[in-house]
Amino acid sequence: MKVHFMGAFDGKGASLPNGTPVEGAVAIKEPGDPRKLVMITNITALVLFLVLVVLLLLRGGVKALNFRGVLVGALLLFPRDLLRLPCFKGDAYYYTNFHQSMPFLMGPEEMGKTRYLLMTLLPNLVLGLIPFVLFLIWPNLSFLGSMGAMVLPMGAGDYLMAWLILRQMPKDAVTYRHRFHSYWYIPE
Repeated sequence: MKVHFMGAFDGKGASLPNGTPVEGAVAIKEPGDPRKLVMITNITALVLFLVLVVLLLLRGGVKALNFRGVLVGALLLFPRDLLRLPCFKGDAYYYTNFHQSMPFLMGPEEMGKTRYLLMTLLPNLVLGLIPFVLFLIWPNLSFLGSMGAMVLPMGAGDYLMAWLILRQMPKDAVTYRHRFHSYWYIPE
């Protein structure tokens, strides 16, 4: 696996690395309107953030709001996607999209459903869910709770993609990316 740091994304799907189109592959049906997608992910992130803050306060009180944890969680927005690297066998491409606060890592290689799900959710599990659960078990770990409460909502788009993968891809399907979209097919 090799990572290529591509710099700022130009907003054009044609400039992204693409998997080789497979005849008969099915596009994962995503919200077609980008504004609708942004609205769905932003509402999901806001609701999730509010739920996590309530859980944080219920479990640890006001002292559970740890400023350093919040700050570190916010700063993890940009390097968090690099945690996806172990899921790639071939080349992976890291783009910065500071204008939309949305850096991303992608690669053109094919992946099975399980590896694709893991790749989609890995940053949220490692930097969000695990630290937050550790806080729920041991409330004195307020740094981890606050960090997890900041990181988990950042994955709203990932949760939507995971939901679509689980609902639309058959068990034995293989997926690949082509521009902004994911496609799946059943290998022969």
